[in-house]
Amino acid sequence: MVDAGLRDLGPKVIKTQAVNLTAGGAEDETAVAAVTGKKIVVINLFLVVSAATSIGFKSGGSTALTGLPSLAAKGTYNPGYNPDGHFQTAAGEALVIACGAATDVDGWINYYEE
Repeated sequence: MVDAGLRDLGPKVIKTQAVNLTAGGAEDETAVAAVTGKKIVVINLFLVVSAATSIGFKSGGSTALTGLPSLAAKGTYNPGYNPDGHFQTAAGEALVIACGAATDVDGWINYYEE
């Protein structure tokens, strides 16, 4: 018997957020704005960086959701689709991209609010 998990039980409204960020150095940039009382659950993403850097995700400004994988110039970050979510923010917090160096970050993020 397979346990489907609670997230598989109902329909979700999937949203797409375009990402077009410019980090001037090692800094955090908001990718998806906070929604009062809701978690942001990331189910897919595709990001390209213009310069070698490390990028990761945070809930709000402080709680790390992922590690900081290093990417080469023109490197991509694409973990694939996961209907249960790769990670999620705390309720009411923005999804933030942490950049390790000056770079442009472009692409998209698919998510739903829970």
